[in-house]
Amino acid sequence: MTIRTKLMAATLMAAAAAFAQRGGGGGIEGPSMSGGIDRAAMNGHPNSRIDQISQMLNLNKDQKKEVKTVMDEGQKAAAPVKEEMTETRLAIAEAVGSGKTGDDLKPALDKYAAAEMRMHQIELGAFAQIYKSLDKDQTAKVIPVFALMSGIFKGRNWDEMN
Repeated sequence: MTIRTKLMAATLMAAAAAFAQRGGGGGIEGPSMSGGIDRAAMNGHPNSRIDQISQMLNLNKDQKKEVKTVMDEGQKAAAPVKEEMTETRLAIAEAVGSGKTGDDLKPALDKYAAAEMRMHQIELGAFAQIYKSLDKDQTAKVIPVFALMSGIFKGRNWDEMN
């Protein structure tokens, strides 16, 4: 196993344990559960995601700039994959609507699954780049950021609150 694979496996296990411990809920909790997200900011006054990540990890100015660059690059890399996913999902919907099932859907479903995998690779690659730039104290706070990364490039702009 490579170091990167071990890091990803350890992070996934830690994230799963953290979610299981708090009941697997998907909402935003107070600072003790979320790594320091400002609850008031989430209720009607949303911060940008870069502000959330910065607050969660206590990033300095240079780190915040580096994270923004990594995420902007990830968004660019994800754009054609996102488009492919949208087109393939539409093709699947049309096929289902016309009565196709089973083996008739398999090529489109396989194509969508492959695109979804590429999207996850882009998200995890961005996370790994961010992780490498953190100091020891910051890496201890990384689980909420890992959770935030899932699907982050599927929107119009990773930094906007949806």
